[in-house]
Amino acid sequence: AATAQTEAPTFEALWQSYRRNLVARRRSPATIAGKDYTARLWSTYRAAQGWLDAPADWQRAEVEQFIAHLLATRKPATAANNYRILHSFLTWCVDEEEIDQSPMRRMRAPNVPLVPPAVVDADTLARLLDACRGRGFEARRDTAILMLLASTGVRRGEAVGLRVCDVDLVQGVATVNGKTGQRTVPLTAAACVAIDRYCRVRTSHRRAASPALWLSHRGVLTGNGCLQMVQRRARLAGIEQHIWPHLLRHSACHNLLAAGLSDSNVMALLGWNNPSQLQRYGASMKSDRAVAAFKALFQ
Repeated sequence: AATAQTEAPTFEALWQSYRRNLVARRRSPATIAGKDYTARLWSTYRAAQGWLDAPADWQRAEVEQFIAHLLATRKPATAANNYRILHSFLTWCVDEEEIDQSPMRRMRAPNVPLVPPAVVDADTLARLLDACRGRGFEARRDTAILMLLASTGVRRGEAVGLRVCDVDLVQGVATVNGKTGQRTVPLTAAACVAIDRYCRVRTSHRRAASPALWLSHRGVLTGNGCLQMVQRRARLAGIEQHIWPHLLRHSACHNLLAAGLSDSNVMALLGWNNPSQLQRYGASMKSDRAVAAFKALFQ
């Protein structure tokens, strides 16, 4: 905490130290970027209110007002995530003896209603894949990517980050690098066939020597390029439902649970450390899975 002889550190100075701590603890760039976004929101809001900058001067009422503002202008899950990030930062400040106690020490996180994420049903996925029919480079690449996303549930960044050496079609596995580290995901037989077909046409690409698995006409396929591809194929298929890569991750979670995999195995395959993530994703089609399990048991 500040003393009469020492000026209290600014929020920016402490945040940069906190950020370095996150890097040292090997938090993913995406996680750190999300925390930086919260820091900018909080700093901008404080400046607009004319509040003092140093964390040693922060008040509980100020944090509560900020969270109330987020609840009024954004989704409850967004407000709750910002709450957790600020709480973590202030706890670090206490541990580092930069402040005596956190103004959030007796606060409670906002309630977040469980809203099941949408999923893609089998018919819609079939139409999406049908829109990729063809023997050309893009047709085979897009088919392979869609089958990879839908069957493994890997994140978009994990998919586009794959290198040629990360995929073993003989063993039927791929090694991805995600927010929670490196993990191995199994590939279905159909996904292996689709990736193998893509790899055959890939050998004729001008950037075939690139270590990146997925290529585009301009070079290496990016995350934004993957998003545009999925949306373009959905339009070609005449699908009215909003389709994006992460939606296929929702669907993969439902399919894995419906197939009878344990919660721990699903978490391992999808790269989750927190059971709350499985709870949210698994809420999709929960009653349908329960009905199917009942029928399988008693009929």
